[in-house]
Amino acid sequence: MDLNNFLLRADATTEMGTGHIMRCLALAHGLIGQGKEVTLLGRCTHEGLRDRIETSGVRFIAIDRPHPDPADLQRTIEIVSELRIHWVILDGYHFDVNFHRTIRKTGCRLLVVDDSSNLAAYQADILLNQNITARQELYAGSSINTFLLGLKYVLLRPEFLRKRQWLRELPEVAHKVLVTMGGADPDNATLKVIQALQRVNGIELESRVVVGFTNPHLKTLRNAVEKSPCNIDFFVNVQDMSDQMAWADLAVAAAGSTCWELAFMGLPTCTIVIAKNQWPVAERLHEEGFSLNLGWYHSFDLDHCAKTIGDLATDLGKRTFMSRRGRQLVDGKGVQAVITALRKFKERRR
Repeated sequence: MDLNNFLLRADATTEMGTGHIMRCLALAHGLIGQGKEVTLLGRCTHEGLRDRIETSGVRFIAIDRPHPDPADLQRTIEIVSELRIHWVILDGYHFDVNFHRTIRKTGCRLLVVDDSSNLAAYQADILLNQNITARQELYAGSSINTFLLGLKYVLLRPEFLRKRQWLRELPEVAHKVLVTMGGADPDNATLKVIQALQRVNGIELESRVVVGFTNPHLKTLRNAVEKSPCNIDFFVNVQDMSDQMAWADLAVAAAGSTCWELAFMGLPTCTIVIAKNQWPVAERLHEEGFSLNLGWYHSFDLDHCAKTIGDLATDLGKRTFMSRRGRQLVDGKGVQAVITALRKFKERRR
């Protein structure tokens, strides 16, 4: 039997950010390109993101009260039955093992996308953890048939894959700085970076601050940019982040899933940790030589950040190494690798 119907279950809110839905859309594009039907069931509080979902060819069904509200699981099971779903792709920290188990009891197959191994146990046909820190032993005690672990499985959206043959030119001195803290940034680490940029000495910087669909600090950030003595542009709801990364000479970014896009684009990066599960990623990427770890946002030192940016901007050798290392880490073949794993799995018996 050809398994053609896929259900993505993911949410995007101010608290969660947009990363779960965005990487699901990357996988959805690959599936649609192979003739599959893809539906996204989710809580999405921003109209712009809902429009992006629907224009991507994905059918969107809204859910008002996400898990642990019991209405979520009930509605998910109803959709699985109504649409005759073959695979559910579940992406979100708030889904527990009971959610996993109940979906599998419907008879459809389940792929769980995870970052943090925060549950005591997982149940899935396939577990995907695309992080550099992913290890199978993190899931001891779980019922998993197949593991897809590591950067080989990074889910990149089509706008990045179109730049596979693009080559970055590294200037003697980096003047263009991209700032991106992800889709939400509830604690406004972006503002601290703007303040740090104003303390960089000896270099005339041109900066672009990009914020996501669900950022709750738009008014504060616009005001900070307008009053800044530096050359800073402010962007909301950017449709093609690959163009912004291609424009920049270096980046300051949260140590979330955006790091894999930055690595693929070979953009030397300074990372800031804005969530607990980001710390191991920031440390490992620092050790690998792709990025510089500026630490936690709540203990963020403006002068240290300014000096780090300034030193990196004038060190062509270091930026050259970081750029090459990023492209070595993320090759852009992750979507196809996951789809291949799904195709192989359908022929296996449970």
